[in-house]
Amino acid sequence: MLWSAHQYDKVWDEAYASCDDDAQGTFDRKLDFLQEHGSLSSRPVTAPLGGGVFELRVKDVRVLFYFGDKREIVFVHWIVKKTRNVSPEDIKLAKKKRTEIQSGAKKKNALPSQN
Repeated sequence: MLWSAHQYDKVWDEAYASCDDDAQGTFDRKLDFLQEHGSLSSRPVTAPLGGGVFELRVKDVRVLFYFGDKREIVFVHWIVKKTRNVSPEDIKLAKKKRTEIQSGAKKKNALPSQN
């Protein structure tokens, strides 16, 4: 059974649109892998950032996400990584957005391919 993928606002759409065709193809393959393997995914596709936040890695773009209930992957923040580590501020923002979704203050949206 595949994991479903969702996004905070248009996080995934914006990250995807920021990439060239080659990177978009890599995004597609890595998302397929992540949906198939879910929380068993690891480097080089994903990496844990702490506090239940993970990153999906494509070149210098990182899309931060968490694993939700009912086999859900929820993308909450994205960055163009310019340093070795994702900043603590970006991780904190991802956690804040996760809390907004989990508390019901913010609705998550299905990815376009999930509609």
